Amino acid sequence: MLASVPWLTGLLLKIIENVIILFAVWYIYIAGYTPRKKVKRLYNIVAGIILGCAAIFIMFNAFILDETSKYLFDTRSIVFSTAGLFFSPFSIGIGAVIAILYRIFFMGGAGALPGSIVILTSSILGVVWKYVWKRKNKKRLVEFYVFGVINAAIFLFSSVPFFSIELLQTAWVVIPFVMVLYPFFTVIACFPLTYQKARFENLQKLEQSELMLQASIDVASNINIFSIDTRGRYISFNSTHAQTVKEELGKEIHVNENIEIEAISKILKRDLGAIFQKVFKGETVHFEQEMPENQTFDCKIMPLKSKRQEIIGATVFFQDISEQKQYEKMILEKSYRDGLTGFMNKRFFNEKIAEIDSAAHWPLVVVMADVNDLKLINDGFGHETGDRVIVEVTQKISHIFNNALAFFRTGGDEFLFFIPKSDVESVYQKVGLFNSEIKNAVLGEFAVSVAFGCAVKNGEGSIQEVISEAEKKMYENKFVLLHKRQNDLVLTIEKRFFASHPLEEKRAYRVSELASSFGRYLGLDEFEVQPLKTLARLSEIGKIGMTPFDDSASWVDTTNGREVSMKHVEIGYQILSASGVYSEVALDVLSHHERYDGTGYPCGLAGDRIPFRARVLSVLSFYDKSIHPNNKTKTVDTATAIEQMKKQAGTLLDPNIVTSFIRALNENKLS
Repeated sequence: MLASVPWLTGLLLKIIENVIILFAVWYIYIAGYTPRKKVKRLYNIVAGIILGCAAIFIMFNAFILDETSKYLFDTRSIVFSTAGLFFSPFSIGIGAVIAILYRIFFMGGAGALPGSIVILTSSILGVVWKYVWKRKNKKRLVEFYVFGVINAAIFLFSSVPFFSIELLQTAWVVIPFVMVLYPFFTVIACFPLTYQKARFENLQKLEQSELMLQASIDVASNINIFSIDTRGRYISFNSTHAQTVKEELGKEIHVNENIEIEAISKILKRDLGAIFQKVFKGETVHFEQEMPENQTFDCKIMPLKSKRQEIIGATVFFQDISEQKQYEKMILEKSYRDGLTGFMNKRFFNEKIAEIDSAAHWPLVVVMADVNDLKLINDGFGHETGDRVIVEVTQKISHIFNNALAFFRTGGDEFLFFIPKSDVESVYQKVGLFNSEIKNAVLGEFAVSVAFGCAVKNGEGSIQEVISEAEKKMYENKFVLLHKRQNDLVLTIEKRFFASHPLEEKRAYRVSELASSFGRYLGLDEFEVQPLKTLARLSEIGKIGMTPFDDSASWVDTTNGREVSMKHVEIGYQILSASGVYSEVALDVLSHHERYDGTGYPCGLAGDRIPFRARVLSVLSFYDKSIHPNNKTKTVDTATAIEQMKKQAGTLLDPNIVTSFIRALNENKLS
């Protein structure tokens, strides 16, 4: 089978033949390569077997220099060294074992052992070179040539231990061709294979990128994403779009199929064909489309460009934003609506006033309503009670004036509404009905009342002028019996306070009687004594909003106790200052816990800057608490109380008033 050929032509032909076999092996390697671990193990075994068979085929087609030579020459060293650069060590090992067994047991001869050594050393060189060479992707021509020279040298030196005269005679022919041609064909083999492997790896990376991109767009379960080319064929799409088309059109879609433009246009009620033509010219189209069943879709269509910035199609993002729109609508409605009453707020009024002031509504009755004494209610009974009043009033307004265009809460206690095609007389009849119903509302121990004002818009003048006229009439009605209403409300607060604080009631009336007799002793007339008595009775009314309240000295000295105690004088001041009759003593209530030395509260007033009645009340209250203590302090006699007052004179109490009070006690002028 081994024919003698002219040494030059034969050598070249056989080497070319060997290299062709080598290429065939490499393309099998490239075509079958897979990164999957389970398949890769099997592939490595098969690749090793193919590599061994290729080596056998190469050795089977080896060449000799002449008929008398015992030495065979082939390119198996190129096969195994180059294989080491690309195949796994496992595949190389299998191929080398097969080749060595064939060379020793089937071919035999004097060259069996050096031939086996060539297979082994070439395999080791390729595997080691792959992991040791550090200049990857840099000067690969130099790398592969050096690699080929070293491999050729190893091939030659493997024969040194088996040196003979015959080998020496042929060395002058073998060495030059091996050292020149083997590196050359190694370079020829490595470069295409490197390119093919890099190309295959890039294709793998591209496939992985496409899979990652597909996975990322599939994650958006509520967004239809697809791309088409300029001919209207699908380039790519996500699973959501595929499912949507299947549900809406009853068909499955595939890449390179034409998009159903007409059918989708009917669903969207948009001419998609015209839109795509705009996009293909470089325009981005963005619109929102309302659909049946309160659905809203956001659609954005953008040009799809190549790396050269040429428009090759369009990308469509189509998202169901129904929940977002409903949420925005809810937020917008909340921004226009008062949270407590459900009435529209001032902001919505400013936007709707032009719509309300329409000739179709004339004559238009403008009604302004105001809850009387809401501040007193809040201060005396708490804001929770005040809110209950507001809710009750607005519910009755919306029920009785059910033909109103809209209701607005324009202030804390003010409301505005408009009644079309009506007159003032009809509206005031309903106001009377409202007043009778609100009196029957059980909201506490106090009566709730609302002041109304009406005006009519017949086409003349501006709507703002009519609103101002209604507001003016509302205030006129509001001030009718204002003082009586407020005084009654203060008395109701006082009654409720004493009902929950019976000891305070007893002390208030004791101090009030003491104030009456001491005021007369000081030479005050009845007009001056009466406010002093009122102050003594109502000084602690602010405690109605500060339950539980402990006025013992030890508790007041605590941080919490001092804050609560300071707060009650402010509440008392707010309640009384809002009332016509009792507003005279409001400042005295605010100041009756000031100290003469300026260390009191809430303002830290000192000396004569403290109102006179407040200084008198401090002395009277100190004396009363001394001889009528609460259950946390001991009762003292009058003499002891006097001594305690003297000690506080100039610090807590006004020394002049203390002196006058002690004198009155000694003269038995106090009842």
